Amino acid sequence: MSRTDAIRQPLGIALLTFAVLTVLSLSGAPSPVAPAADMPLGAAIDRLFAAPALLLALRIPVLFLNAILLSGLIARYGLCTTRTYLPMPLYAALSGLSLSAASASTLLAVLLVMLHVNRMTACFRRSYQFEHLFIAALYLGLLPMLSSSATVLWISLPVALFLYRCTAREALVALAGIVLPLLFCSAIWWGMGFPWNHILQQWSGGLFSVHAPALLPACTLPDTALLALLALHGTLLLLSLLRLGRTLPSLRPRSRSIYLHMVWLLLCCSATLFFGTADARYAYALSAVPATVLICSYFAFHGRRYALTAYLLFLGATACLLAWPLFL
Repeated sequence: MSRTDAIRQPLGIALLTFAVLTVLSLSGAPSPVAPAADMPLGAAIDRLFAAPALLLALRIPVLFLNAILLSGLIARYGLCTTRTYLPMPLYAALSGLSLSAASASTLLAVLLVMLHVNRMTACFRRSYQFEHLFIAALYLGLLPMLSSSATVLWISLPVALFLYRCTAREALVALAGIVLPLLFCSAIWWGMGFPWNHILQQWSGGLFSVHAPALLPACTLPDTALLALLALHGTLLLLSLLRLGRTLPSLRPRSRSIYLHMVWLLLCCSATLFFGTADARYAYALSAVPATVLICSYFAFHGRRYALTAYLLFLGATACLLAWPLFL
């Protein structure tokens, strides 16, 4: 592997970059924002992990596990022309601002999104994939049990079933998997003495509380640093989508389906801004998973010199903005 190639960088350099960005984001982390959990299960998890030490012990494994799974996903399905560890530092950069002040329920929601993507992409096979599909739908069904705003991600399932060429039998299995957590949680809370429709009332109340998102997320970081970081990541993501639109017809069916799934999932994650108690940081944390796949493809589609220059500029600007609160 070449040290002068962003795509073919060695594992040691990728891990070092990941560690530096993680330390910067956690060192300058503001206090946790108001949790997006408006469901009983999510609120209980937030209370259980209310201590800062417990939250830190949860943030680091979630960051590392998601980075590993993203690298494996891109390598397993050939989304890049060569095996790469680039998704690890990219994910640390994209999620550093959001996960550094996330509540425990938000961290678990991000992990569930990654596990859902990892299982869902395995369904693109010629034979039936009932096991992968059921578990993928189960992960997606657990998300609204943490926060009602995550119900919007259910819209990504029928699109994924179409993209991965799933049959009607597999669709029924997915339907059972996505509804099972709701039934299970309803039974548990009914057994604890609540009305049988307690979960349904909480869920529908949060889901239908549509609101316009705040233009600027509430946090303790300087507004200029926050806006600059969001603008930087948004610009890079827009360039990635434009580049993907030009190269999409030449991709293999599996890669094309995965990229289209990531684009649709990104839109669904962004739509959580308008529902429930979720804020911009919650939507940004969920969006980091599909955004990493899309931005990684942008670097892979360019030559070595351009990719390395753009990658170093992106990392440098992100590191400076993450470290800004440390010097105030």
